[in-house]
Amino acid sequence: MDLVQVGLAAIPAPVAVAAFAAMAIGPLLKTALFPFHFWLPAAHSSASAPVSAALSALVVRVGFYVLLRLWIEVFPGIGGGAANLLAILGGVAVIWGSVQATLQERAKMLVAYSTVAQLGYFFLPLPLVVPGSSIAWGGILLLVFTHGLAKAAMFMAAGNLLAFAGHDRIRDFDHVVQRMPLTAAALGLAGVSIMGLPPSGGFNGKWLLLQTALEQGRWPIVLVLLLGGLLAAIYMFKLLVQTFTSGAPQGEPRAVARAMEWAPFALATAAVLLGFFGTATLDLLAIGEPFAPGARLD
Repeated sequence: MDLVQVGLAAIPAPVAVAAFAAMAIGPLLKTALFPFHFWLPAAHSSASAPVSAALSALVVRVGFYVLLRLWIEVFPGIGGGAANLLAILGGVAVIWGSVQATLQERAKMLVAYSTVAQLGYFFLPLPLVVPGSSIAWGGILLLVFTHGLAKAAMFMAAGNLLAFAGHDRIRDFDHVVQRMPLTAAALGLAGVSIMGLPPSGGFNGKWLLLQTALEQGRWPIVLVLLLGGLLAAIYMFKLLVQTFTSGAPQGEPRAVARAMEWAPFALATAAVLLGFFGTATLDLLAIGEPFAPGARLD
């Protein structure tokens, strides 16, 4: 079935809205957008590190991609209303998820709630792209790719800490930076991107969104972008302070294979390096004007 041809069919507005709402529930659940996020923290925190990394980096993006195809290709006529509603949910996800992350005492739960918050950035700027802003669309794409790399690195690093210490209680981490320097570095580099600090891909993506929001006078989006970055700094420093400072040894740590440290370090490094190659990445992924009538995402 050609989705564009379906979208060009004459569909009464009330029917289109009802159909989109019904079809969007599944992708929203898979993407774990607030308030459909209820499954994500428990699933990610209890799964093994590789599974958590795959869930955060890949699975949630499938739902986002499906939702975009439904919106852009099948129901293009409801763009503005859907964008505003999804942006509100995205903004709530950024703030609520970040606050919950700051309250967590376990590393994997902190990273899981951080995922809830970071996913909100995919939806928060959707009103910016409806008028046809390729800059905002580029910012979303950069965040999608950067978040996947950084969050996979964080879950794998958290798994290394769990394997190393036998627990993931943040306040009881000790001598991590001396004994697991690559894991500590991976958390630091991933945190740079999650917080949106230069020169990471996260900074480039959020800067493009902030620039577009200011130009369009979308002050609520500007506020959420700034507040979300501040809250991300709070919960990331909560984790990093315990990782990079030395405490009194509390038992004999377990050995962690060096390959398990290199994997998150490589992913986190890629998230930062994406900031240097953001323009080239967007040129490579160029798909035309995504919100033009009859646009395609495949």
